[in-house]
Amino acid sequence: MTSPESSSIFTVTFWKDAVERSVKSTAQAAVLAIAGNDVVVDFWNLDVKQIIGVAASGAVLSLLTSLASAPFSSRGTASVTNAIVAAPELGRHSKDE
Repeated sequence: MTSPESSSIFTVTFWKDAVERSVKSTAQAAVLAIAGNDVVVDFWNLDVKQIIGVAASGAVLSLLTSLASAPFSSRGTASVTNAIVAAPELGRHSKDE
């Protein structure tokens, strides 16, 4: 069995990656809520509560996706693919030192 320390969700790199993805998803969800099907947006009549709700849902779904991806991730990232390579964490010493 793997120890919690070696699991990918217990690294700074994983959380930085997950938060970055969540911020991007929040912005994308907010833009979708604002623009939706409209070609021209009436900024005077926007439903701010609905926009915040949709954006928050995007953030939560993104974080849940990152957590679900953790067992399949490459070296502690929030990505399922091997396209992302985590940078070494600062302040950590190798076992050889």
